[in-house]
Amino acid sequence: MYCKFCGTQLEDGTAVCTNCGETLEKPKKQRKLPKVKISKKAVLIATASVAAVAIIVGAVFGLMYLFRPNDINYKDSYTVSDDKIAPDAVVATMGDAQLTNGQLQIYYWTAVLEFLQQNSSYLSYYGLDYTKPLDQQVYSEEKNLTWQQYFLEEALNSWQYYQALYMEAEKNQYDPPEAYDEYIGKLKEALQESATKYKFASVDALLSADFGAGTTYESYELHEKIYYLGSLYFSDLSGKIEVTDAQIEEYFEKNKEAFAAEKITKESGDLVDVRHILIAPEGGTKSEDGKTTTYSEAEWEACRQKAQDILDQWLAGEKTEESFAKLAQEKSTDPGSKDKGGLYTYVAKGKMVKPFDDWCFAEERKTGDYGLVKTDYGYHIMYFVFGEPGWVRYSRSDLISERATAQLMDIADQYERVVDYKAIALPVSDLNK
Repeated sequence: MYCKFCGTQLEDGTAVCTNCGETLEKPKKQRKLPKVKISKKAVLIATASVAAVAIIVGAVFGLMYLFRPNDINYKDSYTVSDDKIAPDAVVATMGDAQLTNGQLQIYYWTAVLEFLQQNSSYLSYYGLDYTKPLDQQVYSEEKNLTWQQYFLEEALNSWQYYQALYMEAEKNQYDPPEAYDEYIGKLKEALQESATKYKFASVDALLSADFGAGTTYESYELHEKIYYLGSLYFSDLSGKIEVTDAQIEEYFEKNKEAFAAEKITKESGDLVDVRHILIAPEGGTKSEDGKTTTYSEAEWEACRQKAQDILDQWLAGEKTEESFAKLAQEKSTDPGSKDKGGLYTYVAKGKMVKPFDDWCFAEERKTGDYGLVKTDYGYHIMYFVFGEPGWVRYSRSDLISERATAQLMDIADQYERVVDYKAIALPVSDLNK
């Protein structure tokens, strides 16, 4: 969703814009709940795993919710005291790959934390109380599953898919981008900084506190290698899937009713992808109530000149989308897009502030166009990625995801997963600890 006042891209269900502070229309069927309190686990996931989490194609996450025949009900509860956890015990195998209990704890907590972070405003509708142990709450009476069993199966599925992708990548001698080696190379240093910051004696002590007794750096590094390389490889495979205009048309017609339910029709208008670098004016005079700031002509001109200098810097270089994205990460003051290279995707007409919107949807607009746009928030250095009818965009995306999902399932099915549920032992699931 986008803020209707300033155009900042926000997470679905956001009630107050994180950029301009305006109150947004409350989404239907949403109840305001206390913010989920998650201890250092969230810090660790957000800092150490952010690169891998951002890359994986959405189809993979959808697959995590599939339930295959299993013996997840072998134990009513997998929770044990720390002294009874054997981190080196092998709990699952897939070909020559082994999953230890220590590694499983990382996949387990990742599944739990990602779910809580993505659904923090909707937990009551799922029937989940994060203040209570997960092994004492029913996820599904029909499937006879507790929330602990649900997240455990999520963790096992996650390992299976990423491990299969990792093995395929190695088998096919996949050469990952430099960012992969750079991330893994700096991982221990980053974790050491976190350990020092939070006053842990070592990286292993930090990881054990976050994921469970006996979790070591070696286990975490292996998790990150599998998770990140598998994500990159799958993203590369998905990027090679091509669909024709005729196939897109056929897919839309086949799913016309479902699209209509989402208000997607051939008359819905275009969607555009655009990058921008926001340069906010400096100085200004605040109103008596402190809610608004007024800038002088000189301050606005200084802002414009700064934006023009950055645009000139880009024009003097390679003048590519990639170089523009890099500049956006370095220079932009827009918190909603800065880390994504200034990128906004699936932008519909009327969703951004008017000057921004008018530039994006100008009749003559085409890929590679650039320019300066002034809004109440500053000067935007614009780069137009591309635009097309919304029904085409959604149909292509869904069709590619469908094929990518099938491709992933084919890869995973090449390797048989064998789980020893008896050997699984999980730490106490106290999220408020």
